[in-house]
Amino acid sequence: LKMKLTYISILRSLSILIVVFFHVYHYMYVPAHFPETVQMYHDAYFWFNQCVGINIAMPMFTLIAGFLFSYFYDKGKYQEFVPLIKKKAMRLLLPFFVFGILMMATTGVSFRPWELYTGGFAHLWYLSFLFWCFPLGWFIKKYMKSVNVQVFMLVVFLLGASQEKFLPMIMGIHNISKWFGWFILGMLLSSYQTKIKKVISKYHLVTLLLIPFLLQTYFSPLEYGDQTWYSVFCVASLLVGILYIFANMGRHILRLCQPLVWLSKYSFGIYIFHNWVGPYMISSTAKRIFPLEDLAANHVVLFPLMLTLSVIFVSWCLSWALMQTKVGRMLIG
Repeated sequence: LKMKLTYISILRSLSILIVVFFHVYHYMYVPAHFPETVQMYHDAYFWFNQCVGINIAMPMFTLIAGFLFSYFYDKGKYQEFVPLIKKKAMRLLLPFFVFGILMMATTGVSFRPWELYTGGFAHLWYLSFLFWCFPLGWFIKKYMKSVNVQVFMLVVFLLGASQEKFLPMIMGIHNISKWFGWFILGMLLSSYQTKIKKVISKYHLVTLLLIPFLLQTYFSPLEYGDQTWYSVFCVASLLVGILYIFANMGRHILRLCQPLVWLSKYSFGIYIFHNWVGPYMISSTAKRIFPLEDLAANHVVLFPLMLTLSVIFVSWCLSWALMQTKVGRMLIG
């Protein structure tokens, strides 16, 4: 079982790392943080940061959640609806509220906990959205067993990813139309992975799966959150290709990637903490202690890279320390 899912752990770690890079590099061209060097960093990193990595990482992270849910469902887990809801509420909604309130109270924003019931807080919106994926996914697995129906659902939700949100802003429900398609894609790739692998291998489709995204990103780059129907399907094609490549990696490559496998168990904690830690590391207090503005001006490549690695390290330390406690393991374990 561990060998079968090793490549999934690697992809999950890579996705989380890209998300951290996205947020930290984004700080570099936000005027409030480094006003003197905004244009320099915008010119250097905006295109790649806003139009490439994050457009792969967030859909991939959601796809992985759907893949694992379907994988374990097919193995006999998650068969009962109520235990599933209880488990995912503890796994996702409890940290959503706990860390949402904590971060509201410690970041200087207006302390309005009731807003968690609508939009969430910063990057934590994803936890409330992801919770709804599991009852919806369970319903599909239980009552929509036809492949044609499942593919139809996939197409509908992927098309929805390029449209305006229309669902009510209650506990992340409004994000379902934008993001649930990636969860369904993961479910289908898990359920039919053997057949899909055979087709891709037989007709040598892997390169063909990667090309549309590369062409679209080069000729018509779209910023994160600003997608069209064709860009969504380009990303979907790319994710299928990436999953195929990683699923067929040799054992020696998987062994080289063991640090990423190890990091995967801290990925949830790193996701929660990174966008809380990051702003503190470039706060006005930090700037008084360290010459951050001078470093930012003189080291356009090295400074954001080291800042990102520092955020990852501190987020990992917090995750590791919290997971040494019973409460911590309940929240992010």
